Amino acid sequence: MWEKVFFLLSIFIIFYISIRTLQNFTFEDDILNDFINQFKQPYIEDIIVLKTHNADGTLTQCPSEYQELLTNYYWAGNFNGCGCKNNYNTYDFYSNICPEENCIDIEEIEPKNFSNYNHIHFCYKRGKKNYENLIYNLLPSEDYNKCQNETHRVCGFIDSLNNFICLPKNETCPMLTTFLISNDKNYIETYKNKYDNEATIIDINTTSLFVLKSHSPLNIATTWNSGYNIKIYNNFRVDLSQPCLGGHSSPKSELIFDLMKNKYDLSCDTFKNGTEITDNMYNVLDEENYLDYLDDNNFIELNTKLFQPFNIDLSDKKIKLYAKPYPGWSSTCYKETPETFFNFLQSSYVLNKISFMTIINSFLIIVLLISIGIGAFYFMENFEKIFYFIVLGFLVLNLFYPLQLIANGNWIINNLSDDDGNFCGDISLNIIIKHISDSCQSLVYSYTIIICITIIDIIIYIYIMQSLIKPTIKELQEKLIQLRELA
Repeated sequence: MWEKVFFLLSIFIIFYISIRTLQNFTFEDDILNDFINQFKQPYIEDIIVLKTHNADGTLTQCPSEYQELLTNYYWAGNFNGCGCKNNYNTYDFYSNICPEENCIDIEEIEPKNFSNYNHIHFCYKRGKKNYENLIYNLLPSEDYNKCQNETHRVCGFIDSLNNFICLPKNETCPMLTTFLISNDKNYIETYKNKYDNEATIIDINTTSLFVLKSHSPLNIATTWNSGYNIKIYNNFRVDLSQPCLGGHSSPKSELIFDLMKNKYDLSCDTFKNGTEITDNMYNVLDEENYLDYLDDNNFIELNTKLFQPFNIDLSDKKIKLYAKPYPGWSSTCYKETPETFFNFLQSSYVLNKISFMTIINSFLIIVLLISIGIGAFYFMENFEKIFYFIVLGFLVLNLFYPLQLIANGNWIINNLSDDDGNFCGDISLNIIIKHISDSCQSLVYSYTIIICITIIDIIIYIYIMQSLIKPTIKELQEKLIQLRELA
């Protein structure tokens, strides 16, 4: 009897560990995939700037081969309704039917995408190569001189860790971009000539924001020391505060309104400890008054119809232009083992595979427990044989299945850090890398315990089987002796 109690207790302990491991195994799949997609995204080949309006007052459009650069910020639209002042001197909002008189009616305003910023309409075109294609052409900033030779040239900083691209001279460099704020045209021209850039200047009388771009190599040391933020930027967006990590399509907005058709989030997603997940790799390049921004996009009615009547003051509100290069991958990692980067690009698939395997493992244990219950109820005469047969299946399952999970978990851990254990990403990427690494470490630890318990179970099982089989073997031996005597 004690044997059955022992095995049932082992099964329940392993089942509990499996369920707890499954609950704790999280890896923020959306954020991880966003980083992977950023690495795979082709770099920006060209940016052009247009005036925001045509001569007839309509908004300008990008040429056919270009796309809108700044489209993440939008107005989601609002429903018909009204706003009624309450006892706290604030407003309660109602859709369709107003419960009181003397309320302010609200007209429905359709959704609107914004694409203009600071009196400028930005358009961009991407090339064919991405970070993945250029990983073998990366060098850390301290190795700048190694790329200055007859066959190769420096093309600029490509990621947030200031790794730069070193390409053969017969290949075109990705486009370097920076934004300068100045009303002094001579200053812009001086800057342009100093670094061999071409400056695109739009209407010097109405804007102080200038775009400088170049495919020419820059003197990295001089440019870096000058304090100007010249990089190969690959993502741009406008927002009211620091963008969220994970490629959220909707803006992180403080302009919340009860009748909006799709409310903006007041904050980013958070980790379990409550930490807000922001993307600190986005740099602020410029800012513009929010009302001017609405006017740039022919949408000042949003303020006159929706915000002013309810004393929502936007006069001090600023919307900011953010940009970031590719996420950074440590030079130590791509120098020691370049394959870790390519393995990282496959990590989402492996992590989902691990998650699926833990679910299947827990499910199979449940099936085994149900099978034991059915055997005890319907097959009392042969229950002992059925019980030990099920236990054998359980031992095989929990010996080989956890080994696969441990191998996959260690594969993930080893591809997230260098030989000294330092994570391979930049500050933002390392947030999710640490989260994944901790989850995998916990998984490996839990399934190592399961394997240890299973090994003990196997030893006990062999002992029990030997005790059960020994009398049968002895009986067979006695019958064999009798047959020989009769013969």
